[in-house]
Parts: sequence; structure tokens; C-alpha cells
Amino acid sequence: GSRGVTEREAALLEKDIPGVRISRYTTDTVRRFFVNTRKKPLDDIRVRRAIFNALNQQNVISTAYQGAGFRGDYMGLGEWGLPQAELNKMPPYRGPTQADLDEAKKLLAEAGYPRGLTLEMLQPHLYEPLTLVVTADLRKVGIETKIRVVQYPVEWIPLVTKGNYDLSIGPTVFALYDPDAYLKNALTGDSENYTGVSSPEVDALYQKQAGIVDFAERKKVSDQLQLKIWEMRSHFPPFWVMYFHAALPQVKGWKGPGRLRDNFRYEGLWLAQ
Repeated sequence: GSRGVTEREAALLEKDIPGVRISRYTTDTVRRFFVNTRKKPLDDIRVRRAIFNALNQQNVISTAYQGAGFRGDYMGLGEWGLPQAELNKMPPYRGPTQADLDEAKKLLAEAGYPRGLTLEMLQPHLYEPLTLVVTADLRKVGIETKIRVVQYPVEWIPLVTKGNYDLSIGPTVFALYDPDAYLKNALTGDSENYTGVSSPEVDALYQKQAGIVDFAERKKVSDQLQLKIWEMRSHFPPFWVMYFHAALPQVKGWKGPGRLRDNFRYEGLWLAQ
């Protein structure tokens, strides 16, 4: 199947069945943090930079999901991910320093909010733990949130599509691990560009990488594209979902899926009698 066992089931299987193999793997499923750049004061890059200085992927993973998640950039874990040196420049990925938090407060003051500000956080009904951790992190730089719980997807999608929100958490599932799929929601006018962000540079880099066949050459342009998306501070993944699969000892030739959809490849499996 697609999702295998739960985290608790995986732990019990490891405890109770000698030789069982558990695969903990990344997926094409991500939770994203969205900032509506179409509304004041979020149209001000200083405010958005302050918000992103407060985010902390590891805090989300360890607190909201008890370690069942992965850190990563816009492309997650895999061959298309940014170099570690670039990731370490991003406060959400490496974890904000005190200097990052101090800079956030300074940016808010420069934008006209020396005492901080209050924003609405749109929360799909499934994501309370994630929302609570993110809002606690934002509070560290003087940003308070009013949480508005809505049903996903029937209420959430119309609201974010029309831009009727300030901040939000939301899921994204991709059909293919490729920049064409993962990065298109930063394009001007894209149907899943819920933040309303628009950049001619991003649009041009996306089209450029889409036409390159050589992996190494395309990777360079894809990296540039991701960094341009980061500069806009419109969205970022608080964490990448961790799934679990298990195989009993008699299942041979099974290495575990590298990604969610790889679990459906069974041509090399066989059962020992």
C-alpha cells in the first residue's frame, strides 16, 4: 500500500518480531507555510523576512510530530535539494539564532511595527499541532496570531485561492519528484500559487530549467530558482512527512521505498519458504 504502518506500529513490530525491517522514508507529501503577499502588511518584504526568521523546521518535527519528519528545502530530500551550505543560510532549516530573532524585531520596527503585530492564521482542521508550534515560534519575534480553523479541503482551498487569509498551513502532494512539479506554485498566476507572489526572475528561471536535458546543468538552474523563491519569503515547508513501511524476515529483495511511490515496485521481491 501507499502509507504502510504508523509510527507506533513500526515501533511495536521492531520490538515484537525478530528480523523485521522498517523503512523510514521521505515522501512526495509536504506541509507548507503560506504568507499572503497580496495583503498588507505582508506585501512588505521586511515583514515577511521577520516571519521567516522565526520559523524552525526542527522544532516542528520534534514537538508537533515527535520526530516523524524530515528537514528539507523546496525540493525536500533527494538529488534536487539545495547544497547544505545554502540550506544553512535559511533560519527555518538550520534553526533561528538569537541574531535572527533580533533582526526580525528590527525589521518589524523598520516596517512600522515596533511593538509587533497580530495576524490571522488559517488552520486546516487536520493540522492543529503544526499550527501551534509555528504560532509559538512567531510569538518569539512579537507576532501574535488569531487561529481560524477551517475544514480541509472544502473550506481551505477557496479561501487560499482567493487570498482571503494572512498566514496558513496547508498540504501539497506531488505526482513526480521533479522541479517542474515541485516549484511551479511560485509561478505568476499558477493555480496553486496561493501566496499571490510574482517574480519575472522566478518565471524565467522556471522556464529555463524546464528545457534543460543535462542533469548537472539543470540542477544549477534549479538551485538558482529555489534561492530566488526563498528570497521572496512567500512560502516554506515546515517539514516533510515521514512514512513507515515494514517487511517480515521472509520477504527478500526488499530495500524499502526511497520515496512514497517507489513502494509499488515489486519486481525484485520474493518470499522465502
